[in-house]
Amino acid sequence: MCLSTLYRDKIDSNAILAQNIASFKEENGELVFKDLLEREYRFHASFVCADLSDAYIIIHPED
Repeated sequence: MCLSTLYRDKIDSNAILAQNIASFKEENGELVFKDLLEREYRFHASFVCADLSDAYIIIHPED
C-alpha cells in the first residue's frame, strides 16, 4: 500500500495538511482525501501535483 503526505502549496514540514493518505477523489467541487484510518479531509482546492512513488500530494487550497 502506498501512503502519502498531503501538502499545501509545497513540500515543507510546516505545510503538511494530512498524513497517511490512502486515497483521493474529486466530489462536488471538492478534493476529498481519506487516510489509513478512514478519516476524510475535504478541501476547496486545486490539484498541483502528486508523486505516489515518493509519497506526496500537493494542493492549493482556496482561501
